[in-house]
Amino acid sequence: MEQKHVLQTSLENANYERLVCPVCGFDYIHIRSISVATGLNTITIGHHGTFITNSPTSESEKASLYRGVRVILEYICESRHHGKIILQFHKGNVIVEHERLEDIDLTDPNLEWDIWRC
Repeated sequence: MEQKHVLQTSLENANYERLVCPVCGFDYIHIRSISVATGLNTITIGHHGTFITNSPTSESEKASLYRGVRVILEYICESRHHGKIILQFHKGNVIVEHERLEDIDLTDPNLEWDIWRC
């Protein structure tokens, strides 16, 4: 069953919230990459560094349709779920979307879990 929320109030401190898996609600998720797409290009920070794509991508095309920036956070949940949490700016609003990707094989020795484990 798919969750609708991506934030959960912390049990330790009610002054902050944790990002949780939109599929199962588990709060042990790893950020694989962060991308920012405009109508012109996409900048991605991932396990292997920072990359700028100056040609159209599916994300930059979607950003162009909404006439605003698109922030894409790719994650892996420790329950194998894999997806993108997307923040799309449009006319003063921020739309939160979730795109589910294929589940991950957690036993893969070449699995790139996090940005910071470079």
